[in-house]
Amino acid sequence: MALPSISLKKIVDNTNGYGSRLAFSPDGHLLTVVNSAGALYVWRDLTPWQTQSRPGELLDRSIFSAMGDRIFAAPQVFQINTEQWLPFPSVVKAFTADLAEGDPPGGFAAYASAWSLDGRDLVVYGEYRPSRRLGDRDHWNGPSKRLLLLDGQTRQLKSILWEGNGSEAYRTIALSERFIAAAAIHLRVWDRQTQQAVADLGEHTLVIRDLQWNATGTLLASGGADQQVILWDTSTWKSLHRWQAHRGDVKALAFHPHYPLLVTGGDDQQIKFWSLEGKLIKAEAVQGIVEGLAFNPKGDQLAIALGEPQFSVRVYQVQVQETSD
Repeated sequence: MALPSISLKKIVDNTNGYGSRLAFSPDGHLLTVVNSAGALYVWRDLTPWQTQSRPGELLDRSIFSAMGDRIFAAPQVFQINTEQWLPFPSVVKAFTADLAEGDPPGGFAAYASAWSLDGRDLVVYGEYRPSRRLGDRDHWNGPSKRLLLLDGQTRQLKSILWEGNGSEAYRTIALSERFIAAAAIHLRVWDRQTQQAVADLGEHTLVIRDLQWNATGTLLASGGADQQVILWDTSTWKSLHRWQAHRGDVKALAFHPHYPLLVTGGDDQQIKFWSLEGKLIKAEAVQGIVEGLAFNPKGDQLAIALGEPQFSVRVYQVQVQETSD
């Protein structure tokens, strides 16, 4: 099969509202940009519209609800029409609520989180932080790291997906309709309905930076600091294809919503379009470390979060032209 041709035209390059987590609304009119400092920026028709913040709180992987009326900026939810954050309980309490050891002196902090599209499930990863107060003694004997599945509405614990005291840190999380995936160096997968582990995948050699599901949930892409992209078949959890995608970390991934294409972004300040077999179709220099990628629902716009030295959000018009053999 002949590879398609791809043309790009830069239509937005804006330093107002930088962040690494990007998502388009279902109608394509809104774009949300979230950063690690707890700020959420909402753009309307590619123009900055409003800014919201949760200072000092985690805002992680972001998606719009199916109706487009809410932004799930994990672990928070922003109601668009009222321009208000919904008043959910803190996820921090969930890290010790079931433990006999009780609350440790320093407490847990949430470092990663992701919602399901239906808002029913919320996954959070947290780590124990010893107290820094003078005179406090650290007698904590419980787990120092926990990955939890919570009820999206009540924040009550549904399942302990993983816990431990080792070097693994599951700071990359993504949910599909059927599965929960979380990655450190290993990629672990659980069934959402049964909460049972279904895969423990160790083909990456360095930490995984991003995970993305395709539109049907039949494929999962992982990209890591080992410069590799791996495409996983979710029916067998076998790797279908793997390839070296960038010189340096693979930081961001995005499936095209309508064509069998995967876009990657990396430390080498490039975005690259690939076939699902790992054949390079197009590379584009973007003059900044790529930290986030998102297509609009039509697939004719690609938003890019650029880190150093740009610290901007850029949007390209994308045209995919199929070619005959």
